Amino acid sequence: MEERSETPFTPADSPSRRKEVPIPPPSPASLGILNYLNLLAFFFNYGANIPQAASFDWFSARDINQYKSLLTPSVMTSAIIDVIILFQGIFAVVQMMPSYRSSDLVQRGVGCWYISASTCQLCLVLGYASIFDALFSTFFMGAFLVILLQIIKRQSDVSALDGSAQTVEIFWIIKFPFLLQTGWVVFLFIWGINIFLTFTINYLWFQLASFHICLICFVWVGVKTLILHEGKPNYVIPLVLSWAMLGVALNVDGRNMSDWMTILIQFEAGALAGVFCIGPCVVMWIERRRTFQKSYDTDDTIEIACDTSYKGGGMEMA
Repeated sequence: MEERSETPFTPADSPSRRKEVPIPPPSPASLGILNYLNLLAFFFNYGANIPQAASFDWFSARDINQYKSLLTPSVMTSAIIDVIILFQGIFAVVQMMPSYRSSDLVQRGVGCWYISASTCQLCLVLGYASIFDALFSTFFMGAFLVILLQIIKRQSDVSALDGSAQTVEIFWIIKFPFLLQTGWVVFLFIWGINIFLTFTINYLWFQLASFHICLICFVWVGVKTLILHEGKPNYVIPLVLSWAMLGVALNVDGRNMSDWMTILIQFEAGALAGVFCIGPCVVMWIERRRTFQKSYDTDDTIEIACDTSYKGGGMEMA
């Protein structure tokens, strides 16, 4: 008679039985208050940008031609606003997704600063129709710029500590929208000051002096972002300024100036646009060469160390 082999009874709380129970995967991080605030900030930003995209009427209570200055760009330059809205819309949607909603670049890098920036933008739009439109809107544009610079700095600090935050995908969907908007707001802020000064002291010599001071400010911004920077160079802001200065060169109003002076101002604005376009390319090439050279020197050092260790080991064996 054959003996039946029975499987020994295993209690439910035994280690072998516990191993068979599948462990459920961890649930993704839930949406936080900052994620909803960032989404709300995008709608604020969208609503504030629509009037600007329609025209360059910064001071909508009056005629824009009355406020035309030497630094006023052509209407086609406003196309960059559509690009800004597009990329910030992508950011607003992506930061709600499970893989990005709890990212340090979103939670610590952006934080509450995006909703603060959009609030400043709404305030400056509301200031267009007030009697103090020029001073009011320029003040909030400055506050808007300071907040955007804070976002860029915080994201840069997070990237320096976290290597996973330096990928190409992260750059385009989380960092690039704010870099693009910062470059545009830098131009708008300096342009707003130029308009305020131009119509405060309405003399041609003062307009020319104010225009050249603004050009010097743009040059300083380009040098600061490409050369005198902390961390990696910023290529986006100079390229945005290049686009803006191209619009300035194509829209110089020479009604109150001689032909040679008009051509000179167009040449200066166009030359600065070219410098801001070529400069990032040159700096990027230098940075790539420097990175390659460091990698090459590191490989040579490792090879020399290996040869020395091999020869030393051979001599000990001998």
